[in-house]
Amino acid sequence: MNNDYVLLVSDWKNNDIKLVPLSEEDIYGSGSKINKVFNSLEDIDLFTSRFHNEYDLGVYLMRKKGGFSNFDVFIGHKYSYNNKINLLEVLYNKSPYVSYLCNDYLNKEHSSSDMILDKFAEMVDSDDEFYRYLREHNSNVDSGYIFSHRGSLPAKEISGAWVKTCYSLLRNIVEAMQTYNGYGNGSACFAAKCSNYEKSKKRGQFSNIISIYLDQDTSSDDYLDRQVRVFCDAERYKIKEIYDTVMNLDSRIFDFNNGFVDVDLSMYGDYVDSLNDLLKKQLYIISIYVSFINSGDTNYKNVLKQSVISLINILKVNLDLLDNLYSFVLVYNRCIDNSRRNSDDLDGNRQKNKSS
Repeated sequence: MNNDYVLLVSDWKNNDIKLVPLSEEDIYGSGSKINKVFNSLEDIDLFTSRFHNEYDLGVYLMRKKGGFSNFDVFIGHKYSYNNKINLLEVLYNKSPYVSYLCNDYLNKEHSSSDMILDKFAEMVDSDDEFYRYLREHNSNVDSGYIFSHRGSLPAKEISGAWVKTCYSLLRNIVEAMQTYNGYGNGSACFAAKCSNYEKSKKRGQFSNIISIYLDQDTSSDDYLDRQVRVFCDAERYKIKEIYDTVMNLDSRIFDFNNGFVDVDLSMYGDYVDSLNDLLKKQLYIISIYVSFINSGDTNYKNVLKQSVISLINILKVNLDLLDNLYSFVLVYNRCIDNSRRNSDDLDGNRQKNKSS
C-alpha cells in the first residue's frame, strides 16, 4: 500500500488549490482525528465514496476542511521513479462497482474482481465509444492492459492472476466506467465531454504547484524554498518571519515534562500559551537542534532541516495553526526587542554612573 496520494481541491475562479488532509474519522467514520496529508489510494476512495457526487463532497469540504465555493476535487500522485504527476478522478458512490471495490478493500477480499473485470470487458467489446475513450488515453487504466484488438482483453482470460488483486488497476477501471457512464447520450454526452475537457485543461494550469505539493525529495537543497512557494503571497511573509524566528528560538522558554511542552516567556516579562501541543513540540525540538548546532555540533543539521520541513507541512494544511504560530512569533519578537531595549538602557545607566 503506497501512502503517497493526496486529495486536492481547486478553485477555478481564483486560481487557487489546497490539499485536503484526512483523518481516520473522515475515512472510516470513527477513529483518530489527526489529519494526514498523504494517504493510500484505498483510504481516499473509502472517504470519497461516502458521497454521491462532487457537490456533496464539496459541501463537506467547505464545512469541515475549508474548501472552495467553486470546486473541482481530484487526487494527485507523484511517481517516485520518474517524478511524473498523475491526476486521478474521485470515486463517488453512484455505481455499484464503487461499492464492490471499496467493500472488498475494507474486508480484505477480492470477491468482486470478476464482476468488475467482466463488466469492463463487456463494455470494451460492445461499446465502440468506450473503447475509443480508453484508447485515446482519456482514462487512467494501464495502457499495457488495454490490448490493441478487441475480444482478447485480459479481463476475459486471466483467472486468479495479479490483475484480480491489483487495487490501483481495478479502481482505475471502475473510475473509467464511472466517468464514461456520466457522459450520457446525445447533447448530454457532448456537454459532459466538454466539461471533462475543461477540467483537464484547468487542472493542467496547476501542474507546477501540484508538483511542489507532491514533491517528497527532501534531500534537495531547494526543497524548503519550493515548499514555501505552496503558500499564497498573503501567507509567505508570515512563513518568512516564522522561519527566521524559530531558527533562533531561546530553548530556555520551553519546559518539557511528562511528554508535554509548555512555553513560558516570563523571563522576558510575558507569558504566552496560545499554541497547541503539536506546535509546541515542533518548536521545542527545533530549538534543541539549533542549540546543539550553535554549540558546534553540526551532526544535527539534517535532522533540523527535517524538523523544519515537518513544521512547514503542518502549517501548509492548516492555516489556523499558521495564524496561531505567527501570533506567537510576533509576541516573542516583541519580548526579545523589549528585553534588548531594557538591557541597553541598563548598560547605558551603568556607563553614566561610572562616568559620574
